[in-house]
Amino acid sequence: MTKALLGYSDADLDCLFSDVRTQETNLGNLVADIMVNSTGADVAIINSGTLRSNSVHPKGPFTNKDLLRILPLFDQLCVLEVSGQTLHQALENGVSKYPSLSGRFPQVSGIQFEFNPVNEPGSRIDAQRILINNQILEFKQTYHLCVKEYMAKGRDGYAMLIDCPVIVGAQSGLVLSTCLQNFFEGSLRPCKSRGCLHRSCNNEQNDAISHHQQMLSHESETRKIPPVTGRIRNTSISNLLRSF
Repeated sequence: MTKALLGYSDADLDCLFSDVRTQETNLGNLVADIMVNSTGADVAIINSGTLRSNSVHPKGPFTNKDLLRILPLFDQLCVLEVSGQTLHQALENGVSKYPSLSGRFPQVSGIQFEFNPVNEPGSRIDAQRILINNQILEFKQTYHLCVKEYMAKGRDGYAMLIDCPVIVGAQSGLVLSTCLQNFFEGSLRPCKSRGCLHRSCNNEQNDAISHHQQMLSHESETRKIPPVTGRIRNTSISNLLRSF
C-alpha cells in the first residue's frame, strides 16, 4: 500500500533539511496552508522538524510512500487563542537557532515576517514587520493559531504556547498526515468505466491504464502547490544580494 496513488502535484516539493529548516519552502507553505484550511484558524505555524523526508519529491504522482516519508508521525492538530505578543515570541523562537538546521524553524500560513540572524536570538524579528493576513501584527489582539499538539505542549522551545486557551483540542481527531492525504486525494476523479478512483481499480484495470494515460486523465485536477513568495525573509541575505 505504500505506493498507492493519492493525487498529483504541479511542482517539485522541497523537503530538504537544508532548505525547510532555514527558509520558506513550497512544501512548508502547502502544509501550513492545509492546517489553516482544515481548522479555520487565522494562521498556522509548523515546526519544520515535522517534515522528515530530507528530499525533493518530483512533481506529478504523489503516493502514500511520499506521504509517509514526509509525515511519518501521528501529529494531531490544535487551535490556540494567542495574543499578537505571543505570536511574536513564537516566531522569535522559531528563528533563534538559525543557521543551524533546527527543527523549530517555522513554516507559516497567514503570516509574513522578516528576521535578521545577525541580531541576538530573541531580537531577530521587528514586530512592526510582521503581517497577519496582510495586516500589521497587534500585540494586544488575539488570533487563532493552528499548531501541532507537540508545539502546544511547549516542545522545540515553544513554551510560550503552553498556557494559551485551547479552541480546538487534539481530541478533535484532526491528524496532519490525514489532512495532507485528503488534499491530494481531491485531485483524483472517478474512472468513467467503473466509477472508482484509479488508485482503487483492480489489478487488471491498473495494468490496462498506462502511467501516461493516467497523467493525462488527471491533468486538469493536478493540485497547485503554493510557491515561495516571501512569507519568510532573511534580511541578511536580502541585503547581501542588494550589494551586488
